[in-house]
Amino acid sequence: MRSLRFTQNIALSLAVYLTADLSWSQSVTETVLRESPKLSMSLGLIYDSNLQQASASSNQQGIMTRLNPRYKLNDTYTSIGSLGLSQRFTQENRTDLTNMALSVSRQPLALGRTADLRPTVSLILPTNQVQRDIDTLQAALRTTVSVFARTNTPFILETGATLQLNSHQFSISRENGPNLQTRATPYLSLGWTFADKVQVLATQAYDSAWTYRGKQRTNFDFDQSVTYIGGRRWSMTVGHNNSGNLLTADGQHSNVALFDRRSSTVYLSGILNY
Repeated sequence: MRSLRFTQNIALSLAVYLTADLSWSQSVTETVLRESPKLSMSLGLIYDSNLQQASASSNQQGIMTRLNPRYKLNDTYTSIGSLGLSQRFTQENRTDLTNMALSVSRQPLALGRTADLRPTVSLILPTNQVQRDIDTLQAALRTTVSVFARTNTPFILETGATLQLNSHQFSISRENGPNLQTRATPYLSLGWTFADKVQVLATQAYDSAWTYRGKQRTNFDFDQSVTYIGGRRWSMTVGHNNSGNLLTADGQHSNVALFDRRSSTVYLSGILNY
């Protein structure tokens, strides 16, 4: 299963509107969000696969399409919508909508001369059938605070955190698993931009979540990607992601790894912008 952070990264990468003139010290996602016109839209296609053999029962492959309309409410706030359709080709071989996200993002606030801060608030609606019918999710509220360093070089430095509050009809899912009420995810991204055409980015995140009974769950997430910016209207990204529990099943040893053949995922995405 793909991690929450990986899903959020993909959603963000599809919410961009590419421009030819990138600010060196910003990620592609942040740069185009600042420079997008009043009304814009992105259509993305993502293929992902784990590294298991196609004949193995643990093999997972899928394609997701996602639509992201954006509208600048004024000079300060931008509204962003997000909805995707996912098709899995293995195991259940099911097609389903992703959860819908309705977000409002504020233009960055200057933190002196060295950094900018962008707050974003999102309402998550349970349009995904599994989370709605099995997990009994009713809605979620997510707040993200991102800080971007002004390096004035091709070096990219971004950090931040996401806090998500979930509302379920029941604290236990219909399959008798505990639902998560609260989730906190700090992250750090480092990257480099080459000639305004290629951007290499690495992100690490640590996820802490609590059930309605207060039991904590911790996960890690490592993501590396290379994006080619073909012009104002399109881009291509290839990446690798590995995520999982912080500790092994016995709770005694670290399970953190940059790469693991059992859990790593590779992905390829393309974006068209209007």
